[in-house]
Amino acid sequence: MPKFELTYERKGKCEGIRLALKLGGHQFTEKTIDKEEFENKGGNGCITKIDGKTFYQGPAVLRLIGAITKVDGKELYSNDPITALEIDNAIENIRDLRNKSSPLLAKKGDEKAISDLGKVFSEYMKRLEDTVEATGGPYLCGKYLSIADLELVALLNWIAGGSGSSELLKQYPKMKSLHSLYKKNKALQ
Repeated sequence: MPKFELTYERKGKCEGIRLALKLGGHQFTEKTIDKEEFENKGGNGCITKIDGKTFYQGPAVLRLIGAITKVDGKELYSNDPITALEIDNAIENIRDLRNKSSPLLAKKGDEKAISDLGKVFSEYMKRLEDTVEATGGPYLCGKYLSIADLELVALLNWIAGGSGSSELLKQYPKMKSLHSLYKKNKALQ
């Protein structure tokens, strides 16, 4: 079994990888470094060493771990091309939401930023709700857990932890349900 070492500036940016490793029973170590040092190393969310080889693209590492990790008899990253496309599409929507929300959240007290944040949040949460509906759920890409759900968990934890944002989550029953599934799963804690 490969040995994984994770390095990140913020745990949340590496959460999907961490959760996939935990679910798969993979051994891993992790280290937090400051933002400047992380940026100087050139990582994308998470720098990962696998058996001593360094990989700088967190999304690519997440796909690898998803491909080698099974939950309920299914890989977290499907080898079926259409299902893999659904997973990738959901992940990109989650990352878009995070990337568009972060700068707006930094503008505390700015009424336009608050309004824009509400619009961005609503647009992407609706997309994710529609994704669950289209695939038949309860997960983003159907009846089995995928790496997209693990990425979503990290986002929902961030949202639910924010000031007043847990109220926003109540408007999206499928997202709230997915967050509840996470909170009930001890392996993901």
